[in-house]
Amino acid sequence: MQKMIRRSYLVDLSFLVVGFLVFNFATPIASAQNFFSKILGGQTTDQYPSVGIVGSVEGGGFCTGTLISPTDVLTAAHCAEVIESSDSGTFEVGGQVYLTSAIFIHPDFNSRTLDNDIAILRLSEPVIDIEPSPIFRGTPLVGDVLFIVGFGGGGTAEDGNDGTFGIQRVGMTTIDSVSDSIIEWLFDDPDEANTASGDSGGPGFLFVDEVESVASITSGGSVFDSTLGDVAFNTRVDAFASWIDETLLAVVPSGPTTDPGPTTDPDPTTDPDPTTDPDPTTDPDPTTDPDPEAEPDETPTDMVASCENYLSKPFPLLSFLIDLLTALLESLMGSGSPTAA
Repeated sequence: MQKMIRRSYLVDLSFLVVGFLVFNFATPIASAQNFFSKILGGQTTDQYPSVGIVGSVEGGGFCTGTLISPTDVLTAAHCAEVIESSDSGTFEVGGQVYLTSAIFIHPDFNSRTLDNDIAILRLSEPVIDIEPSPIFRGTPLVGDVLFIVGFGGGGTAEDGNDGTFGIQRVGMTTIDSVSDSIIEWLFDDPDEANTASGDSGGPGFLFVDEVESVASITSGGSVFDSTLGDVAFNTRVDAFASWIDETLLAVVPSGPTTDPGPTTDPDPTTDPDPTTDPDPTTDPDPTTDPDPEAEPDETPTDMVASCENYLSKPFPLLSFLIDLLTALLESLMGSGSPTAA
């Protein structure tokens, strides 16, 4: 048992080390997983009432989303996957916070590459005083001017993200590249805007017949603090229009979707032979049972949260090294003699 506990602890520690290195020293390809991306160089605004703050009951707000029906919010899959359960998501819009009743993440979403980075949050009650934004169904083109909106940090092109969150900002940028499901731009002009931490899931609007339609969803970029030289990328909404339409029509069972309900439990009084039920206190093969004290390995989502926590501190590297040394000492002291393992 002691060996199992120590092994699980070291696995968790290795995830922490790898996660910290990825967030600080990864190549541009890996760092393109700029989770929780801001509007850098934008202006504060209140002209986008359908755009709100995505979050959770446990963690508060951390991303951006757009109301596309009275009960549905379009956002990024990498934001939705952080929410612990289908009924614990939140969407703050119009000065009111709404809870979710279901979360739909695209089935082909890849959290490593951010492919198919799109999700829909179903609200538990409709938003009745705000008009939803239409989605863009045409094809975005190189040279189109994109209006990016989000609640992430502000800042300058030279200094990068200032770390603020919760203020709606809007900025303009020009699309430089269009692929099957992604649009990109190079942030090389300080007079333009860029997305950054907190803007993830937010909309990129294009004008269609004098109406602003949601053409993209903020996904990430190649530079962590979103300064000049960043290659930002958004998920194309038109590429997933059919999935969006199908999802909006999806019927969700009432109550938490993960709870089968008490009616599925068998009636204990109808058990024909209760003596045949195995004794829960006995284990036919205790060596194969995982140690209940051992924590499960960290998921990529847990790793992201741990790294975001270190990066929010004044001296992230120093804080990380102190925690690392403390963890190693605790591991060595708890291991006992080598023969105990």
